[in-house]
Amino acid sequence: MLILDKEYINNIWKIGLPLILQNLISSSVNLADNFMIGSYGDTNIAAAALANQFFFLYNLLIFGAVSGGIVIKAQLWGKKDIERIKEVLGTELVWCGIIGAFFSVITMVFPHRIMHFYSADLEVVNLASKYLQFLSPGFFFLSLTQVFSGTHRSIGNVRVPTIITSSTFILKIFLNLLFIFGNLGFPQMGLAGAGLGSTLARFIECLIILLYTYLCKTPIAAKVSEIFTINREIAIITMKKIIPITVNEGLYGLGLNCYTAIYAGISTPAIAAVGAVLPIDNLMYTYILGVSSASAVMIGNFLGENKKEKAADYAKKTIILSFFIGICIGGLVFILRSRILSFYSLSPISFRYAKRILGYLSIFLCTRSINYTIMTGILRAGGDVKYCFISDTGSIWLVGIPLAFFLSVVFHQPITIVYLAVLIEHFVKLFLMVRRYFSGMWQNNFV
Repeated sequence: MLILDKEYINNIWKIGLPLILQNLISSSVNLADNFMIGSYGDTNIAAAALANQFFFLYNLLIFGAVSGGIVIKAQLWGKKDIERIKEVLGTELVWCGIIGAFFSVITMVFPHRIMHFYSADLEVVNLASKYLQFLSPGFFFLSLTQVFSGTHRSIGNVRVPTIITSSTFILKIFLNLLFIFGNLGFPQMGLAGAGLGSTLARFIECLIILLYTYLCKTPIAAKVSEIFTINREIAIITMKKIIPITVNEGLYGLGLNCYTAIYAGISTPAIAAVGAVLPIDNLMYTYILGVSSASAVMIGNFLGENKKEKAADYAKKTIILSFFIGICIGGLVFILRSRILSFYSLSPISFRYAKRILGYLSIFLCTRSINYTIMTGILRAGGDVKYCFISDTGSIWLVGIPLAFFLSVVFHQPITIVYLAVLIEHFVKLFLMVRRYFSGMWQNNFV
């Protein structure tokens, strides 16, 4: 019985609770941005939604790279191989640093071209472009932060990254009050101020995680020579895991961006409704993210120690736990969705759309939570990244996007119908994930 296994519950919450808090705080930052920007009306909410969707694409790329690294470092930590963990850290830093620098440059130089991909509304594009320019330096800072935070998590140190993220959240709210609304003598910058506040907060977060890593002489405090000394064997193993997951998350993120462009083509109230709902959905998902991330670390440790039966036992219990979390949180949000959305200054039609969409997401949260837990918390922990890549990208590009395109562009259906149809892709993915889990082919020790 899940609730009677004290060892499992203690282990999952020891690692998972700080991760839940960290993800909760990170999602709350975006939600706080939306609530504050929401006072400026539908156009600003729509602009923030479009720009943040592009940032989300980037975030998924970095998440993919860091997830690939965590898979390897968790198994190496099971063998207590610190030197190789540092070598993996070095490979990740180079890879993620290149991605971060690239995105920082293109968002600074080509913000209008990027935003025109999402919308033809010039007012929305201009607002989103300015916001994206102020946000651009933060792309690089976030890449470094995620690599070091992920490495700390892979060795079981989840508390400090959570504390640092919490501090950043408080700072971000304070900076929002200064730059968005022009308090304490600062200029009132509106949406652009939210971008500036995010960049400053991410710079400080990056600085703090680096200072902690090296001043406290943590196990991952690698010297520059250790970071950039490439071990060919480790580099090959690392890149074999990192590249497929990065491409997987990138293509999935690009698919989500295509959804956003399709929604924006329906109407500005439609994309405003989606923009209002997405941070709430991310907030619902934080518990699943924490549990699945904790599961990935523990299962990776067990596989690294060749304890396959223990890994299988933890995998089964994590699926059950994530299902019940999805039922409870989804049900609560469904009941309170009108009250939650009342914090926005949405137009009546946008509010009606948002309420319907949030209802769909709440109902299907348990299905989506099982998918995510199996993919990121179980299959990837065993290095089964190719299957995850095919299943994840195939479901969105072969099912979700064609449905969204035909229903919106060809049949001119409203956003509520289009969004509901898109959720079908999660049922396709559920079949593929469950099938692979029961095959047992994910139980690999590759270090």
